[in-house]
Amino acid sequence: MRKLLVLLLVLAMSLIAIAASAHLTGKKICLDPGHGGSDPGAVGQGLYEDNINLDITNRAYTVLVNDAASVKRTRSTDVYVSLQGRCDIANNWGANRFESSHCNAYNGSAHGTETYCYSGGSANSYDLRNHVNPEMVAHMGTTNRGVKTADFYVLIHTVMPAILCEVAFIDNAGDAAKLGSATYRQLAARAYLHGTQSHYGVAPHG
Repeated sequence: MRKLLVLLLVLAMSLIAIAASAHLTGKKICLDPGHGGSDPGAVGQGLYEDNINLDITNRAYTVLVNDAASVKRTRSTDVYVSLQGRCDIANNWGANRFESSHCNAYNGSAHGTETYCYSGGSANSYDLRNHVNPEMVAHMGTTNRGVKTADFYVLIHTVMPAILCEVAFIDNAGDAAKLGSATYRQLAARAYLHGTQSHYGVAPHG
């Protein structure tokens, strides 16, 4: 009987370990909704970038937490946070990954999704970028403008692997219709979840 109890205990511990490995347990993800407060960002088609970024990030926060990740946001309301302030939040918390969400704007005809990491960043920065971008394109049904590098402040001054995703163009009618849709903003949040899961070797789910 004692041997059976030990065997059952070992089996239970193994199942717990397997379940934990299938989620983002223990991963510390810092989400950064670009702009905010006195800095609305890009404006187009009746939409304000800071509001779109915030809603997508708040939704991403929920789905990541539901997958057992520890998540911190650089802002959770419509307030201004400096670029250095955003970096400080992530760095001081000891985040494992930093994901900044933005909307693009150009001339009204440009459209699609593109995701950046710092050219001097780690291999993990490139890998996170390369997993999030295709998930965003697939979920949003946008044109894939590719994965790129840039010297954005928040990518340079965060000490963990970091990306910045331009989800879609806020001044393009087709893209803006998606950004203005709660359904598509939820899909964008799931794209962050699935891209992060895939980056960590977890089968996308949730």
